Amino acid sequence: MLPAVLVDRSYITRTSQTLKAANGTTIPILGEVAMPIRVGQFETTVNGLVSEHVSEIMLGIDWLTTNGAIWDFDKSQICIGGRSYRLFARTGDGHWCRRASVQEDTIVPPRSEIDLMTRVIDRSSKESAADMYWGTELTTVVPGVHVSMTLISTERLCDVPVRVVNILSEPVLPIAGTTVAELQPVTVIGSVAADSPSTKPEMETANGANQVPEFTSSF
Repeated sequence: MLPAVLVDRSYITRTSQTLKAANGTTIPILGEVAMPIRVGQFETTVNGLVSEHVSEIMLGIDWLTTNGAIWDFDKSQICIGGRSYRLFARTGDGHWCRRASVQEDTIVPPRSEIDLMTRVIDRSSKESAADMYWGTELTTVVPGVHVSMTLISTERLCDVPVRVVNILSEPVLPIAGTTVAELQPVTVIGSVAADSPSTKPEMETANGANQVPEFTSSF
């Protein structure tokens, strides 16, 4: 798998292959490409599928086998092309596993709140149940534009609405690719009855905090 941000789209070709996450959710792909890569002095080519919903290169067992890769867990290193390379743990921004980013350039009117369309980017290799939900964190997209807490299903990766509010007296233009919020796993603990519009569903984060209604304003 190759993230679209690393690929020149003019080289992407159509493919009949489809891609599904561990929970069965279809992952949209743009096509496939042959991309040259270099690790130290070792050079090779990766033939992979391209998607806007992954953030880094994912090398499959077929590529590792073909290139004779040897992973030494005890020494935290990998050997490719006869040379060993040290592996390091992530630091800083490296701990997120799923986030929502702006799908396309969108104007947020002054002193208004809108549902900003986003796409979900996944970096986790862990399986998520099909009925699992994720929630946005209260954060700021760009100065003046704040994110409400919103419930998101794992079955949806594109056109995901996230409620934001622009508190400024002028419009703001978040550009495509801007991170809207990191997503945290949540458990739905309530539901809305069809005949009870005033009843609000709630969600609970993994640590039991932050209960908010689904797709409603929290401002």
